[in-house]
Amino acid sequence: MYYTPTFEWIDMFVDTLFPYDIRYNSIGSIRFQTDVALVDSGVDQRISRWDQPLMEYDVAYGVRTMEHLHGLQSFFRAMRGRLYSFKYLDPMDNSSTLAVKTEARAAPATSPMDQTIGTGDASTYRFQLTKTYPTPDGALSQTRPIYKPKQGTVMVAVNGVVKTNWTVDLMTGVVTFTPEFVVTGQALVMSKENTTQWRVTGAAGSFIDFKVGDKIVLTGWPSGSNNTTVKDTVTVASVSVDKSSLLFNAPATTYGFAETSTPTAIVETHPAPKTGALVTAGFNFFVPVRFDVDRLPTTLEEYGIGSASDVKLVEVRPEEE
Repeated sequence: MYYTPTFEWIDMFVDTLFPYDIRYNSIGSIRFQTDVALVDSGVDQRISRWDQPLMEYDVAYGVRTMEHLHGLQSFFRAMRGRLYSFKYLDPMDNSSTLAVKTEARAAPATSPMDQTIGTGDASTYRFQLTKTYPTPDGALSQTRPIYKPKQGTVMVAVNGVVKTNWTVDLMTGVVTFTPEFVVTGQALVMSKENTTQWRVTGAAGSFIDFKVGDKIVLTGWPSGSNNTTVKDTVTVASVSVDKSSLLFNAPATTYGFAETSTPTAIVETHPAPKTGALVTAGFNFFVPVRFDVDRLPTTLEEYGIGSASDVKLVEVRPEEE
């Protein structure tokens, strides 16, 4: 009898943090993979295999007491050696800032303008957190995706203005903008202005935060072609003086009736930053790593003093999680 196994997906990342006290005195390394071909004349050609390096750490130097040793043994067993990946706080590089002043003892405090993570195009509303490492003269740089931001530390700004209409995925580092202004929960009326324009009307002051040129999303209006509702993205052509209505362009057959009133309809600004707007962020972050060994050598050196050797951690790519 032939048996076809069913492979169930195993979640290879555990949302837990490597013990803080053991990480001190660790050795961190940045490793690229570069092929170098040397010809007879002595000239070499170099090809980089990786666009992003892997971080590597040796945490054995942080084990100083029996408490440290037992904590490391417990964590190593729970992670099943190399099986699971987890979060590690790099003591040398864990924020969106870089120490640039002479004799700096630490990186500066973070701010929403630390790192540029994108430029608005009026359509894109998801941005990956990144950190850029430039040369002193700015001639060359390397941009690092940040996949594991620290909860409660992320700040976002658009063109230097701090924003709150966003969420961040702590497992991927993706910032998702949400509509900044929403009008709902009232009887909004949709009326056909002419063959190319429609007007949505509410109470006076309903659209006080909306401006000409804003992209808006209309949700919940009856369709003009079938018994469904319309979700449409349009551009505001004008705003009434009392801020009670918006005029926008749309085909005359978009909506089902010459005049439609529905209490469940929603009018909201498009979440994407406007074209040319600079999207920046500040944050602290963890590095997703795993043990690079399945064997944990430990020893008891003196009474109450334990130590370990060759305890390597290696960064994991998102596909490996």
